[in-house]
Amino acid sequence: MRRLRAAVAPHAAPGSRLRVPRAICAARTACALWAAGCDSGATGPADARPEAPPATPTVAFATSLVGAPEGGVAVLRLAVAPAPESPVTLGYTIGTDDDAATDDADSADYAGDPGGTVRIGAGDTVAAIELAINDDHDIEPAREVLNVTLDTPAPAAGYLLGSPDTARIVIEEGVCDRTPRIQEEILGVAGFGHCLEPAPEDLAAIADLELCNRSDWPLCRREATVIPTLRQGDFQGLSRLERLTLAGVGLTDLPEAVFSDLRGLETLWLANNRLTRLPERVFSGLSSLGSLSLADNGLTELPPGTFSGLTSLWWLELSGNPVSELPATVLSGLSNLSGLLMVRSDLTDLPPGLFVGLSRLRTLDLRANPGTPFGLPVQLVRIDDDDLLAPGPAEVAARVEQGAPYQMEVILFTQGVGPSVDTLDIETGSALSTIVTVTHDTANTEGTRITMRSVSAAPGDFRGIELRAGDPIVLFARPSPAPDRQTQGKRK
Repeated sequence: MRRLRAAVAPHAAPGSRLRVPRAICAARTACALWAAGCDSGATGPADARPEAPPATPTVAFATSLVGAPEGGVAVLRLAVAPAPESPVTLGYTIGTDDDAATDDADSADYAGDPGGTVRIGAGDTVAAIELAINDDHDIEPAREVLNVTLDTPAPAAGYLLGSPDTARIVIEEGVCDRTPRIQEEILGVAGFGHCLEPAPEDLAAIADLELCNRSDWPLCRREATVIPTLRQGDFQGLSRLERLTLAGVGLTDLPEAVFSDLRGLETLWLANNRLTRLPERVFSGLSSLGSLSLADNGLTELPPGTFSGLTSLWWLELSGNPVSELPATVLSGLSNLSGLLMVRSDLTDLPPGLFVGLSRLRTLDLRANPGTPFGLPVQLVRIDDDDLLAPGPAEVAARVEQGAPYQMEVILFTQGVGPSVDTLDIETGSALSTIVTVTHDTANTEGTRITMRSVSAAPGDFRGIELRAGDPIVLFARPSPAPDRQTQGKRK
């Protein structure tokens, strides 16, 4: 090794650059000594190290998430490295994200165009995009999201986009735009002191809201000020609310879809208010609602479809409203209804088909109406032929025009084919009974007479109605032939 150093070293002055032949570097031992010079022919000091390449100039958001209240300003800060020697202008675009779990904001939620530019000054390592958030006073989700994405810098700028190049603005509305008394109750139940604080998950955790006045509703546990009207969206985000009480608070009107977010609502109490009308389908979407009270308001009508879609409803209280007429289909679809109270109203009669489909009805109270007690006529009908005199056999049933509010038993007495007794059953919610077949005795010209001997009386939980048995029917009777004129003349 000393010989090798001696062979090379004399040609180089101290401190000068050496050029090491490739042949020498091929020798493993020699390369170990001369590693600093073993490259593709490069020269340099024996102790030199390669310099790191210069960093790529980048611009990115300093943080990927910022919050701003309605009426405030969202500030998105940019990090620039290294600082530019001359000013740089960078574009950005405002849009929405693809996350189905977030509520997207739109152009109505901020001031300006859906994009713009930001100027980065010479020597600056920070810059900011400021976006004014509108306060529209509309009730919207507690949190809405905007996306701001940086545009690719122009090549002349000499910068590339770093990470993150997209930032989210969370618009914080909380419950600030809701009816003041509703807002206070939500904050109290959720345990917050400021209307901006509740997040969507806080609203979704609320199970019970009670606003009432004890002077107007004795069952009230908590006093509330008068709430004459509600705002559309007052209950937005309360997707797991199970019980809502607004009793005796002086409500005079309901927005059309005010309850549409309450998919988990099971009990809704609107008793003792001043409601005179209900918007069409105001209860639409409340598929979990089991108990509804509209008692002691000023309702004069219940439009068709008022209770459409309430497939879980089992208790409906409408007492104390001056309703004078019910649409035939007002209770259609309420297959789980077991209790209906309509005491102290202005009803004079009951429409056909009112109880059809109410197969689980167990309690009915229609007392203190002008038409009380309401008669439910039970008629015998021939269902195989419209003509009672048509040849037999005949199929006979009992029909209740309004539908049977409870299970009925009709005892028949048949004369004309030998006296017999038959029983017809009418199931709850059905308009037609079981069927009895009556044979035809062709030798009997007077026909077969069928009479209702008895009809089940209303059970104790069914008040304000009474069954009324209809007239007998006569089947197969043949009219007597008209007298022959020639025969009559001969007899004279």
